[in-house]
Amino acid sequence: HILEGIVVLHERIHTLWSTKLDIAIFKVDFGKAYNKFKWPFLQQYMQMKGFPTKWRQWIDSFV
Repeated sequence: HILEGIVVLHERIHTLWSTKLDIAIFKVDFGKAYNKFKWPFLQQYMQMKGFPTKWRQWIDSFV
């Protein structure tokens, strides 16, 4: 469900950008919530869903 948030954010930004309205975006740090996240699970899930190796390595570099 983490990736869903990224996709929704991208769609929202694209929609707002195309309207030419002024927008503000802010990031909320949910660091503590992710301290217990099983990151290997994310890699396995992305592999299962067919994400390319290069993409998975890129995501992994942020973790």
